[in-house]
Amino acid sequence: MRRLRTAPKILLPAVIIGIAAFWGVIELTEPPGPGLDPDALAYLGAGSSLAHGHGLRVPSSEWANSDTTAPLVHFPPGFPAAISLGVLAGATPVNAARLVEAAAAAVTAVSVVLAASTAGGVLAALAVFGIAAFTPAFVVVHAGVLSEPLFLALLALFTWQLSRERRGKEMKRTLVLGAIAAAATLVRYAGVSLVVAVVFEAWWNADGSRSATLRQRARRAFVAAELPVIVLATWVITRPHSDGAEKIREVGLYTSGLGDTFVGGLHTAARWLAPGVNSVGASTMAAIAVFAAMLALVLRTILAARRGTVPATEIRLYRATAIVLFSYAAVLIASRLVADPGIPLDDRILAPVFLLMALRIGVALAAFWRDSLLAHRGIVLLTVGISASWIWGSEEVSAGLVNDFRADGGDLAAHEWTASPLVAWAAHAPPGTPLYSNWPAAIWFHTARATHEMPSDLDESTVTEFRAKIEREHGAILSFRAHAVDFAPPDSLAALAGLVAVERWPDGTIWRAPADTVRLHP
Repeated sequence: MRRLRTAPKILLPAVIIGIAAFWGVIELTEPPGPGLDPDALAYLGAGSSLAHGHGLRVPSSEWANSDTTAPLVHFPPGFPAAISLGVLAGATPVNAARLVEAAAAAVTAVSVVLAASTAGGVLAALAVFGIAAFTPAFVVVHAGVLSEPLFLALLALFTWQLSRERRGKEMKRTLVLGAIAAAATLVRYAGVSLVVAVVFEAWWNADGSRSATLRQRARRAFVAAELPVIVLATWVITRPHSDGAEKIREVGLYTSGLGDTFVGGLHTAARWLAPGVNSVGASTMAAIAVFAAMLALVLRTILAARRGTVPATEIRLYRATAIVLFSYAAVLIASRLVADPGIPLDDRILAPVFLLMALRIGVALAAFWRDSLLAHRGIVLLTVGISASWIWGSEEVSAGLVNDFRADGGDLAAHEWTASPLVAWAAHAPPGTPLYSNWPAAIWFHTARATHEMPSDLDESTVTEFRAKIEREHGAILSFRAHAVDFAPPDSLAALAGLVAVERWPDGTIWRAPADTVRLHP
């Protein structure tokens, strides 16, 4: 009965914080936001296409295709499917994405607050909220149309459920965790880490019977993996494989540049540990100091656990976050090694790590303050001051990011793209004119016109075929001056193909075949 009476006291503040998180994301992504990076083309385009009954199709395709749309292949379908629900309800694709991300932020906030309060009480919940709410990485991922907010919500929900006390319903609990892991996998392929976590937890079952037989462990692991495997296999098998589909990166062993990848990760971690410290030397020293303090806090917690003075609720949270953290790190490193050498350890990729660390640090700090207040008041006050300074520095960095996003949208939503003469030309070009561009996402975001991509090579056969296609279709190349790493320089391609520049602006050029040099004024 005590649990039933105290639950509403815990739940109400969490719900209020969740509503604040929801509204904060809505405000953050107000026009000229949200930020639009090239990945958003797949999310918004496929979501809109699904809502209109055309399946998951991206409004851009390879230059050689006759259709300007292509099946969604490279990205999982979860986020576009969620966007499609908002579009079906009458929202624009961008507003539908904003609602999804705002709702996801609310789920994340509620989950971490409930997990922290269960583990360490109100003080722990406040500490975790203070760390998580002002982490700049979370501003970055919630300011644009990205799948990370929805993934973070599922990860936080998974971690909270994993840290809860078992009540004798092992299979039901495992099925719930498996369902969350399956949903996370359909949002980001990194969700496989949650599948690894639930299988590991089901196999070892540290809070259950340590004398479980191999057969019992295997059965629990099978139940844990069953739903995620079925869901992911269904997507992989039913995913379109036509010639117009996006190409998935090839599996191999990519060790070149691994050191640079980890150095980039260290720089990202240093910015999190020492926010707002601009000097390289000062930032390094501050990050080392904060990291050392974190290690001391971990050591203190380990020693207290050995003495048996750490509550079971707190131990369960540490265990849950450790399982999820190591599972995510293992999947991330494996992906970098065998699937994509271009994975950067930036704010987007490490945001789940920061969220899990915020949970651990906040709960551990609250326990330290509670247990040491009388005996070590000076040290407690020092750690409170350091924590407050860290939150203040993070708040300043986050506030600067918020101002930047509110002022100019971010990425392809920025003024330089919305006011681009090339975009205006595309908006007013005759509907039947096939368009090709090195930034097809920018064209679709601001004109809703699907656009072909540019070739990636400048070999003779590609140039000849491209010239023939442009002539045959009476197409136009919208060559933005901004470099796009996935495509060959369009001006170089146009020159090799003997095309003619019919319009030139500071941000780019319109190229046509010689027979189509009649100007089309926007």
